[in-house]
Amino acid sequence: TNILELIKAMRYEGAPCLWHLILKFAMFCGLSYEKIYVIPFVCTIIGIIFLFNNKNVPWIFKLTIPFTYFIFYQYTVVTRGYCLILLLLGLIAYLWNKRKEKPIPFTISIILLLSLESYTFLIAGSIYLLYIVDYINDYLKTCNKIYHLTLDPRDQSVIRIHLIPPKKTKINIQNEETQQDAFI
Repeated sequence: TNILELIKAMRYEGAPCLWHLILKFAMFCGLSYEKIYVIPFVCTIIGIIFLFNNKNVPWIFKLTIPFTYFIFYQYTVVTRGYCLILLLLGLIAYLWNKRKEKPIPFTISIILLLSLESYTFLIAGSIYLLYIVDYINDYLKTCNKIYHLTLDPRDQSVIRIHLIPPKKTKINIQNEETQQDAFI
């Protein structure tokens, strides 16, 4: 099958086609079916390298996560698209601190995670929602607006909008009859 037929088949299957495109590329490069296990093994190793190079991950996780069932067996032995989850999440974690300076690689890694599995939609969408809220907050700070978006897990709502202006903000209150300045 060619790539267009593969993409059309994915529409009927209901699954994203990133993994199938990677397999198609490997077959195009001459990788035989017996050697296809190399792809998830390499992806898992690269994901573990991203995990170890991330300074925000505690050392106990760095020592235990590579030996869990999913990473040690499911991602490396079973040749499925799951092996890319660790790789892409590691890449996103690596780019997280640089997301403002390098938004294009960060967004591409989110898009790749969206294109991987059906259940990674929620993970990628949640990460991108955090990115958008952070971007809006930065924009509002530069515009000196009084609004502030936050994601607070203690709240019952997902997003709260705070209408409390920062201290010593001058607000010009205009009325038809009077005009006055107030300091908060």
